[in-house]
Amino acid sequence: MNNLKIIALAFILLMFSNSSNAQSINEFEKNSLNLIERLVGQSDLFQIERIDKVDNKSVFEIELVDKSVVLRGSNITAIASAFHTYLRITNQAHFSWGKDRINEITTPATFDKVIKTSPVEVYYQFNFTAHGYSTPYWSWQDWEREIDLMAINGITHPLIISGIESVFISTFTKFGYTEEEVRSWLVLPAHLPWQLMGNMYSSDQAISQSLVKSRRSLGRKIANRLRELDMTPVLPGYYGLVPNDFAIRNNANESVKEPYILPQGDWAGGYDRPSLINPNNKTFSLLAKHYYQAINNVFGDVKYFAADPFHEGGKTDGILVPEAAKSIQASMKDHNEDAVWILQAWHGNPRADLLSSLSKKNTLVIDIWGDESPSWDRDGIDKMAFEGMPWVWSIIQNFGGNSGLSGNLDTIAQQFSPMGVFNNTKQDNLIGLGMAMEGIEQNPVVMDFMFDMRWRKRNAGYVDIAKWIETYSVRRYGTSNPHAIAAWRTLSETVYHSGPYHREGTIESVFTARPSLMALKASTWAPNYGPYYNEKALENALSLLVKAGSELKDIETYQYDLIDVARQVVANKGRKLLSNMKQDFENKDLTSFRKHKTLFLKTMLIQDELLCSVTEFRLSTWLEKATSFATDSHDQVVFEENARRIVTTWAPINSDLQDYSNREWSGLIRDYYYPRWSSFLNYKESSLKGSSKVTSPDLLEFEDSWVKTQGKKDIIKARLKAPYDLAKELLITINAH
Repeated sequence: MNNLKIIALAFILLMFSNSSNAQSINEFEKNSLNLIERLVGQSDLFQIERIDKVDNKSVFEIELVDKSVVLRGSNITAIASAFHTYLRITNQAHFSWGKDRINEITTPATFDKVIKTSPVEVYYQFNFTAHGYSTPYWSWQDWEREIDLMAINGITHPLIISGIESVFISTFTKFGYTEEEVRSWLVLPAHLPWQLMGNMYSSDQAISQSLVKSRRSLGRKIANRLRELDMTPVLPGYYGLVPNDFAIRNNANESVKEPYILPQGDWAGGYDRPSLINPNNKTFSLLAKHYYQAINNVFGDVKYFAADPFHEGGKTDGILVPEAAKSIQASMKDHNEDAVWILQAWHGNPRADLLSSLSKKNTLVIDIWGDESPSWDRDGIDKMAFEGMPWVWSIIQNFGGNSGLSGNLDTIAQQFSPMGVFNNTKQDNLIGLGMAMEGIEQNPVVMDFMFDMRWRKRNAGYVDIAKWIETYSVRRYGTSNPHAIAAWRTLSETVYHSGPYHREGTIESVFTARPSLMALKASTWAPNYGPYYNEKALENALSLLVKAGSELKDIETYQYDLIDVARQVVANKGRKLLSNMKQDFENKDLTSFRKHKTLFLKTMLIQDELLCSVTEFRLSTWLEKATSFATDSHDQVVFEENARRIVTTWAPINSDLQDYSNREWSGLIRDYYYPRWSSFLNYKESSLKGSSKVTSPDLLEFEDSWVKTQGKKDIIKARLKAPYDLAKELLITINAH
């Protein structure tokens, strides 16, 4: 690397590094210890020291000094990572998206000093969509927990959107709209990410003032806590979204010069896109000025902005794209000269001509699907990615928040091998790592694995996954159980090993599919095939986990994993039973069809009972978050319908988005998927009987009615059994067949 490139890279790293210099030593120590206190209930064993970066890279150290654990870090995310690493090494606690395990926190008699330097300066989190599929109605308590989890996993730049409604209201009320009219244009929280990406807008009743107020307050608390922990909040940037009648509303407004509005067509699900004001137009700059002023008022000082013009379509007719991109970035820099525009690499975006006019020090590209369908190599692996812009290699892993055991640990590990992207000498502009799941809180092993990549030297070589997964099992359950270790080794070789390339998420359960004897998946773009791994091996992993239960059955992390693996085994059985029914129907074998139909429906109810035993796998947990966010009975109804809609029909009409966010949750299976399948299979059975009066069930009517049904969130206590007992019963059933 020549000297000029070294200087340029150092400058870029300085721009993107998260600095703790704004905090005094006392604040640094206090905020670090408060984090530890929140997570484990005590902090007296730990001492906090701030140290300098090494070659402008974050660093942490852990050392045992006079019976105190000294955590040193260049920023609080480094301190948090040091704390997390200490817990992992001493096996005293495990934190994850799928339950926690906390033992007594103590100091060991001896402890070898640990020093880690990060290979990256940016660790990005959140796809826009995660704020619709996972977090739309999260409370402050939910966010406080997630922020702490992000901190101990080394996240530096999380995207947040709660409270952005207030920014749009503040902006457009200066351009001829009333507050209520802007609230009528804004969509509800579960669909808001797609409005921010320019895919949809509301033409329905206005969102409530209380929702706007609550989300504004929540957004500010989130942003403040992120800064407190030396994380950098990323907010949606402005790239020209306006209501479709913006030109008409501002025709007589002398402060608005020649508004030029560009219709953007439609998007999936039959939605009209919001219009775009040409960023080359003077009015755009005025809109952007008010928008960023409102950002500061709501969230405080912000300099990172995520914005994706022309996401999944849109029209560029009449727009000089390089000039428009330059104007979008200029508006950010007018707000803050150090502003950074974050763009998602997705479906051909960001285009080369869009990037061509941007400043490298003010641009960051997130290659969000770098694990399965990378964009960084679209011009060849021997060329600097994204026109030389700084970029982040990221994973998606999950689409739509779907349930399903899925993860490609080997693909992630390969990125740090000699031939991996982090050792590609042409990618000097690769400065970060990212997790951009469409939905979060599934497959916690993936987040844990990514933490190790966060602090792994670029030249450390390929990770020994067999060895790593053994230590993971010990950390997760707090003991070296041979059956659990063997189970996890099998899981790493099956569901957590790479399958067919360019796979959009997990292999979906047919239970969640629109009923059809031909069903292979639930959503439009999901893999159109069954499990690519050895299903018998997965069943063996379940058997091993059950054997581990004699020691582990009361540990919550074990219960979560046991039920998740059992759920996958049952889903796979359902796929085989559906195939049997298809064959029976084609053979006109009524007796065999009835037998397999009964087994299929019974298997769905077994699945529902399994899932009911773990809080995270219940529909009621999801719905209670929505209704609890409301401040009055009207919003309770509205929010619950919104929460039901996103995980089922997605849109209020029949569309490609149907069941895109399908979930295997107790309550959803029992009250939504089961009735769909039952009515459909009864219809097919009547057809086999030769009945002339049989009519196919009206699934659309049933689905829409279910979405609008309120209040059925109860968990019948008499139905609840311990996860271990349920899994044992399941194994007996499996072995009997």
